[in-house]
Amino acid sequence: MAGALDASEQSILLSILGETALALENEKNIREKEAAAILAESEQLRANLLRAISHDLRTPLTTISGNAGNLLHNSHSFDDETKQQIYADIYDDSMWLTNLVENLLYSTRIEEGRMMLKTSPELVSEIIEEAMQHIRPNAKKHSITVNYGD
Repeated sequence: MAGALDASEQSILLSILGETALALENEKNIREKEAAAILAESEQLRANLLRAISHDLRTPLTTISGNAGNLLHNSHSFDDETKQQIYADIYDDSMWLTNLVENLLYSTRIEEGRMMLKTSPELVSEIIEEAMQHIRPNAKKHSITVNYGD
């Protein structure tokens, strides 16, 4: 029969097919390892994000609950000016939390493709000043320095 392979040609062909199968299997294993590494990194980033969010939520919640507790149990010992300051602190921290939760919701919508970004230029100094204003009441024990690069 013309075109039939002899034993040595069949052996070479089987060897080539075997090597090709091994190469494909190795490629598959490499892709699976890469996917597993990406998944592990993604889970680590997710865990870090959850820790950061938890911390960002806990700080103002602690202040709110502490101030509210003081008002509930000690309001008789505070003058009107102190009470107004405590009310303002509670309001500011609750607004901070509201904005944080809104930002989280927006970020999930953006990630899911359900919301389009409308970008606008922002001055870094304004963003830093807003952050500093928020942490200033809790930062009295620390020295915070902001340096703006040219």
